[in-house]
Amino acid sequence: FDEQICEGTTYPFDGQQLDSTGTYMAVFTTMHGCDSLVTINLTVLDILRTDLTDSICAGESIVFDGQTLTSSDTVSFTTTSSIGCDSVVTMYLTVLPINTETIQDTICEGESYDFNGTAYTLSGTYVDTVLGTNGCDSIVTLELLVNPTVYYSYDTTICDDVTYAFGTRQLDSTGVYVDTLVSATGCDSILTVNLTVYPTYDQTFDEQICEGTTYPFDGQQLDSTGTYMAVFTTMHGCDSLVTINLTVLD
Repeated sequence: FDEQICEGTTYPFDGQQLDSTGTYMAVFTTMHGCDSLVTINLTVLDILRTDLTDSICAGESIVFDGQTLTSSDTVSFTTTSSIGCDSVVTMYLTVLPINTETIQDTICEGESYDFNGTAYTLSGTYVDTVLGTNGCDSIVTLELLVNPTVYYSYDTTICDDVTYAFGTRQLDSTGVYVDTLVSATGCDSILTVNLTVYPTYDQTFDEQICEGTTYPFDGQQLDSTGTYMAVFTTMHGCDSLVTINLTVLD
């Protein structure tokens, strides 16, 4: 006899439970007392095993054998194959994560930042969803800081015998001057200086006194013919040179 059984079952023969493919023989006695040789050609059919792999993104689901799967898992179910034996189907499911990324960046006032096709010009937190390398959503958060343009203005004065260094220029005239510098944040800094130039003076006076009198000048009492000079400070802090040509009359 040619017989088949499924893997995991047995075939009863001559007091044995056969479970392996092979040829088995036994001698029996017929009802008339004669020998009867029985040979069994036994074939053990394998269980059909099918492995399936699949992946879904976090938040998605898949239906397998009537079950709704939402997390990484290994699930099996058994059916009957075309040869009448068990058929085991196993699903290996992987749930791919949604990736998150945070980008921190700065721009200067007046500039714009391109974030996935959108231009942003104001400080803020912006969120966008893009397709990740694993085929699932990737949540990208942009933390954008817009550094302002700094405006600074001040007043200063100089005397007309000096210059005022402003940027790369040496200023010597009253006026309003503007320069653009780079601030500590790397953005423009608009600097305005209101410059006032005060004059210095150089004056000479011819004076006469009579012999026996004096001429008060710079804390001194002059009584001799001669030229005398002294430097005074104006109300604006500039030098004023005064020269006295003094004549003492006999």
